[in-house]
Amino acid sequence: VAGETLGELIANLDALFPGLADRLTEDGRVRPYISVAVNGEVIGRRLGQRLEQPSEVHFVPAIGGG
Repeated sequence: VAGETLGELIANLDALFPGLADRLTEDGRVRPYISVAVNGEVIGRRLGQRLEQPSEVHFVPAIGGG
């Protein structure tokens, strides 16, 4: 999916899979329990984060417990 920024990528994913953006974002940021990895490196939660083209992006839910 195309996107110059993380926010554009999520918006384009949401167009294909309605409701996905609501599950990934909150108050203009990626939800606190989700980590984003771009090309194997965990990045911050800012939706304005620029992406190199092409990039491999993974959304990883936090795992809790003890």
